Order: sequence, then structure tokens, then C-alpha cells
Amino acid sequence: MYLKKLPKMDDRKEFLIRRYSYGKILNVGCGELYIPGAVNLDIDPRCKPDIVADFHHLPFNGSSFDTVFAFDVIEHTDKPEILVNEMKRMSRPSGVIVIECDDFDVQHQNWEADFTHKTYFNFKIFKNFLEPKGFSVFSLYRGVLVAVNKPKKFDKELSLLYAIYKRPLKILLKFIKKFT
Repeated sequence: MYLKKLPKMDDRKEFLIRRYSYGKILNVGCGELYIPGAVNLDIDPRCKPDIVADFHHLPFNGSSFDTVFAFDVIEHTDKPEILVNEMKRMSRPSGVIVIECDDFDVQHQNWEADFTHKTYFNFKIFKNFLEPKGFSVFSLYRGVLVAVNKPKKFDKELSLLYAIYKRPLKILLKFIKKFT
């Protein structure tokens, strides 16, 4: 699914949403990131999500979604394995799960600035936690960690290009569509 209209958002999130979105989409812990056409879920009703719920106990039948996103969420639980298990439960067998968070060794100010952070991730911790669970892990650019259960061709190479050329996102997305 190639989403044509997305609200103004961080380039890295737009890149990941456009790269991996298809079918029925769940945006876990959406916060201010409302994805049109997705089921946007958050525990905080002030974010105006579609569904108010705790991501430790997602209120859906299993295998309900083709794409499951968690942007800047995994660090907000002291039990990240529960979040990952719930995301896997929500995903259809052919579904894609994308987890993204800051590398707090690089973005240490983000760790300190948010008192709701509970689990510290750097590249090594993130990789050691998620690779055994079937995820491919890479750094999108300095300080941003990404885990995908169904990686696409050229993910790591595209992340390098993105790191170098953050702004020409539309050109990068055309390249992606042509070669994947």
C-alpha cells in the first residue's frame, strides 16, 4: 500500500511507513503520529487515537493486521517482550512488523528528557533483543534503530542512502518502488 497523503511528520517515520505499509495497518502507541487509514492505538486519550488501549494487552483477535508499527514505543515499557509478543500476535502470518526507537547511546538527551522511558536501548541491546525473535535490525541513520520481521531487499543499503541524503525522500521512494 503506497499511502499518498500523510500528515506532516518526521522524515524517518514517513520513510518507514511508505516502505512497509500494506493492507490493514495497526499503529501501536501512536501518540501524535496519526496514520490516515490505519488503526491508531494509544493508552492516552488526549492523543485522540482511534482506540484507547494498553499495548501490553491489545484488544484485537490475533492475526488481524498486515502491517504493525511501533514508533518510539518499545522504550516506554519495562517489559518489551510483551509488546513484541502482542505485535506478533496481531500480525498475520505474511504480515510486517516494524519497531523503531532512538539509540540512547547516541541520543542520550532523549533518554534523559522523558521520564516515561523505562528500557534503555542502544544498537547492541536492540539487536541482541530482537534478532533472536526473527527481526532484521539496522540503524536508519545515526541514532535511530529499526527492526523489521520481514525485511525488504536493499534495506540496509537504503538506510545508508537515507542517512546521507535525508531530504530527497521522494527520489528515494521512487527508487524503492522501481527495484523492490
